[in-house]
Amino acid sequence: MFVKDLAKSERILKNVRFRIQEQISYFGSLPERHTLAWAGYLAALHEEGLLDYPHYIELTNLLPEIPEPNPIADVFIFEPDNPLLRK
Repeated sequence: MFVKDLAKSERILKNVRFRIQEQISYFGSLPERHTLAWAGYLAALHEEGLLDYPHYIELTNLLPEIPEPNPIADVFIFEPDNPLLRK
């Protein structure tokens, strides 16, 4: 994804990094529902060109691993005819 404004992406990186780190400090480890919310939020920022890929990766690396099947991935790659997504 092409980032429209790298300076804005850097501001978002600093702000969101602080917020995630504050929650990690508060909880000790992010609860799964918070992790999913953050992962979806970061994916949306990246998809909309507000957060460049290296910043996206840096922030997602702060989050606990999301067990498979990852619902965030399903939302962003969903294709109704994709046989890999059928149960």
